[in-house]
Amino acid sequence: NIKDFKKFINVIDNYMYKVLFITLFKTGLRKGELLALTFNDIDKYSINVNKTITKEFFNGKRLIMNPKTKNSERNIQIDFILYHQIMNLKKIYIKKYGSFKNEYFIFGGIKPIATTTLDRYKNKYCDQAHVKRIGIHAIRHSHATLLYNHNVDIKTIQHRLGHSNINTTLNIYIHRDQKNEKRVIKTLFQIF
Repeated sequence: NIKDFKKFINVIDNYMYKVLFITLFKTGLRKGELLALTFNDIDKYSINVNKTITKEFFNGKRLIMNPKTKNSERNIQIDFILYHQIMNLKKIYIKKYGSFKNEYFIFGGIKPIATTTLDRYKNKYCDQAHVKRIGIHAIRHSHATLLYNHNVDIKTIQHRLGHSNINTTLNIYIHRDQKNEKRVIKTLFQIF
C-alpha cells in the first residue's frame, strides 16, 4: 500500500537504493529487468526494456538475456522527476570510477547489483520503516493495483507490465481495494 511504501522510502539513506525502489514502484518492472538497465536504456522520460538479468552465471558474470516474452520488450514512460533522479546517479559513478559510460548499469555501475544484495537492503529498510517485509515482486503488484484504482485502463497497465495476456494482468496483478468495497457498501446502503 502507498502509506507503507512512503514510510519505507523515507528511511532509505542511500541515494541509489532510494532511486531503485522508486523506479520499481513507478514502473512495475520485474527485478531482472530493473537490474539489467543501463544508461543506454533511458531516453528522455522513458525506459526501454529490452533485456533481463537471469540467475545463471557464465564466466563469473550474471547472464543478460532477452526479456521473458516478446511483450516484455517495451517502452515505459516515466515522469521528469524519476528521469532526473536516474540521471543524477551518473554523478555517483563519476565520483566512484573517475569516469562515466552509458554502458554502466543504472543500479550498480560497472556491474549490476546482486539480487541477494537488493533483497538484503529491501529487508533492512522494511525493518527500519516498521513495515511488513514484502518481496520485490510485490512492488510490481502494487504498481498495477495503484494504476487500476486510479482508473488507468487495463490495456495500458498490461503494456507497462509487459504481459502478453490481459487476463494475467487482471487476475493476478490487480488486487481488490478496501476503498472500493466501502464504496459498494455506501452505494448499496443508499438504495434501501
